[in-house]
Amino acid sequence: QRHDGPHVLCGINTEYMGAIVALVRADCSPIQLWNEAHPESSVAAGDVILEVNGCTDMEQFRGAFCIVGTCNIVVLRPARFEISLETPSGHTLGMKLRKFAHCGLVVVEGVIPGGLMEQWNSEHPDKALEAGFLILGVNGVEAREEMLLHIVMDSHLDFVVGRVP
Repeated sequence: QRHDGPHVLCGINTEYMGAIVALVRADCSPIQLWNEAHPESSVAAGDVILEVNGCTDMEQFRGAFCIVGTCNIVVLRPARFEISLETPSGHTLGMKLRKFAHCGLVVVEGVIPGGLMEQWNSEHPDKALEAGFLILGVNGVEAREEMLLHIVMDSHLDFVVGRVP
């Protein structure tokens, strides 16, 4: 069963994205305490929660988070890479994006044939943009609405992309 939308699990705001759960924010929670004590391995927005107390099924995450005592969480930080594109007038970028209403994440839903991104993918197969990847930044900006504005308005785009296996 698929759950989309925000969820607060013991103070940890998450967003379900199909088969993954991405951390949105951890302002006042055990995760915040962890981050303060372990800045070298802090958990950040966009990280993917793979397991909670041995549970790997999304349906079981809620219960696993709320168990009193120690909470063991396995988190994956998406591999990052960059894409630089010139977007000449009259050319389409050619990608379908989904923004989540309750967090700052922007997810690629697909690459549209005939666009500049399809051309990028054929020229850079090791950095091909695919459905499910996260847009983490555009032209140095990480705020969702500003990223989307840059995508629409700018003639040069530097994307920071997160690849989720």
